[in-house]
Amino acid sequence: MSDLRSLVREVLTEELGKLRGSIARIPAVSTEEVVSLTSDEDLFAFVRRILEFGQNPAQRAALLEGRHRFRFGSPGAQPIQPPSPNSAVPGAAITAPSHHTIAKGLITERDIGLLPAGTRSVSVTAKSRLTPLAKDELRRLNISVERSAA
Repeated sequence: MSDLRSLVREVLTEELGKLRGSIARIPAVSTEEVVSLTSDEDLFAFVRRILEFGQNPAQRAALLEGRHRFRFGSPGAQPIQPPSPNSAVPGAAITAPSHHTIAKGLITERDIGLLPAGTRSVSVTAKSRLTPLAKDELRRLNISVERSAA
């Protein structure tokens, strides 16, 4: 019986190692901010936003690891609500991210809690599983879930 347990442990260790290796290459949570730079004020607001990321270790890590990205958007996009009144820049056109990707095997309530305010939809892989508490939190926050085909 102990030989069978040893064999099962060995197989599980090997398979979990493979799974961890493939997950490690995929960022766990991916966010995107749309940025419209049409004036000096917009550029100033964008630079201040980057500096705010540097002040928060979690946000800085997300930016450096590629889990938070910026892309160009259309002029006149809705501005982000700044975290403090001192960081407000009139005319800034940086939009808050509303769609995120979570590429994990098991998605927990904690993962949902880490999503930024304003999130309206989340993409998950076909093999991802949501815990019951994560599903409840998604419903409570009115966040829709989209499964990828892969």
